[in-house]
Amino acid sequence: MSTLNLVSLVVMGALFALWVVMMATTLFTITRRSMDRLNETGGGYFTWAGHSLSAFGAFLSAREYKRERRRLLLVTALLFASIVARPMLMVATAGP
Repeated sequence: MSTLNLVSLVVMGALFALWVVMMATTLFTITRRSMDRLNETGGGYFTWAGHSLSAFGAFLSAREYKRERRRLLLVTALLFASIVARPMLMVATAGP
C-alpha cells in the first residue's frame, strides 16, 4: 500500500468519524427537542410523531440551528469530495 493511499484512507476515515459524531449529536438534539415538546403537551405516539417532524423541520429552517446545519453540510460535502477524489488520485498516481 502506497503512502498516498494510506493518507487518503486515514483522511476519509477521520472525515467519516467526524460526520458520524456530528450526525449523532444532531439527531440526539432533535429527538430531545421533540420529547421535551411531548412532555409539555402530552399525547401518544402520533402526537410524538408530529412533534418529531416539527423538530426536524425546525432544524432545517430555524435560525438557532444555522451554525450546526452549515457545519454538517460542510463536513458532508468534504466527505463526498474525498470519496470522489480518491479514485481519481489513485489513477493519477498508478503509472503504467
